[in-house]
Amino acid sequence: MQPLTPSEYAALTQGARVIAREYLGGTRPSDKVLQLADGSYLKLFRVKRLLTSARLRPPNRRFQRNAARLSAMGIPTVTVMATYRLVKQGRTAVRYRPLEGCPLRACQPPGDFDAPLAEALGVFVARLHHQGVHFRSLHFGNILHLPHGGFGLVDIADMRFYHKPLGWRHRRRNLRHLLRKESDRNLLAPWRDDFKRGYFQSAGLSTPQPRRLAAYMDQHLPPALLRSSAP
Repeated sequence: MQPLTPSEYAALTQGARVIAREYLGGTRPSDKVLQLADGSYLKLFRVKRLLTSARLRPPNRRFQRNAARLSAMGIPTVTVMATYRLVKQGRTAVRYRPLEGCPLRACQPPGDFDAPLAEALGVFVARLHHQGVHFRSLHFGNILHLPHGGFGLVDIADMRFYHKPLGWRHRRRNLRHLLRKESDRNLLAPWRDDFKRGYFQSAGLSTPQPRRLAAYMDQHLPPALLRSSAP
């Protein structure tokens, strides 16, 4: 992890564009994600004052390891360039090249998001689960549809890898993240059955696990929502 003095940080971020800020209590907002002048991104993390797992395993290093692990598994993601410790600022950071693609949340039905895309998304999520990837921030803002097809992941700090496929309870928990936001549910709802078909054809689950997960999906994407969301 490279130390970065205030003057070096100022030089690195000169001309940068603020992508996201975070608000901590009553304090003024602080930068969270910056797009640097060369097109790369800088994501900043707060350092916990107390002895916690986040201090023992800094999130910028987790981000770096997760990127390397996903790439080794053939799952497209960002490319990490460097990790930093911001001297006297109590923060760490990771610099990375972005993944080219469009967040699913930016898709507009029926042209951008349709039945084939929903089925392919089901295959992709099932692949993550079968490979033991539990991405706690799995949602339509962090899944990119790539220019030449397929999907990739961004904002990958909060992730855990298992040495075997996820069990159905972990899968259900992860699907809860995927379907937590109403706008994401509305986007997927008209093609619920296509998503389910792609997922269960690739999930590698044994009975009765598919039935339990299918019931969970149906509960969160009910027929009333399907009718109201259909184009």
